[in-house]
Amino acid sequence: MLEKEIICIGCPLGCRLKIKYKEDYSEINVEGYTCLRGKEYGEEEIKSPHRILTAVVATDSEENPYLPVKSSKPVRKDMIFDILRKIYKVKVSLPKKVGDIIIENIDGDGSDIIATREIKSQDK
Repeated sequence: MLEKEIICIGCPLGCRLKIKYKEDYSEINVEGYTCLRGKEYGEEEIKSPHRILTAVVATDSEENPYLPVKSSKPVRKDMIFDILRKIYKVKVSLPKKVGDIIIENIDGDGSDIIATREIKSQDK
């Protein structure tokens, strides 16, 4: 059995999880959690960790050359660098509002890249 220790981020308690698992994930034993979210977080972190991704995309504006963006839901951790390469190839036209979809379904699992800041207009 393999072992890993992590701190749970499922709730504010920050439990120290000790996870024992088989390499093929057929057996996962999570210890140290206080709530079920901790157990679920530990299992997911071993099988397929996901993260919210934040980045910037280029704009066509000299005054506001970058637009901050994020993934609409967590993406697989092993795909982050591939997704970033796609994001950094994009150049958007302004204006943009918070929540505007910049890239649809970037990961193939339904996560969109969305604007996290409003930029009202292009340079004048």
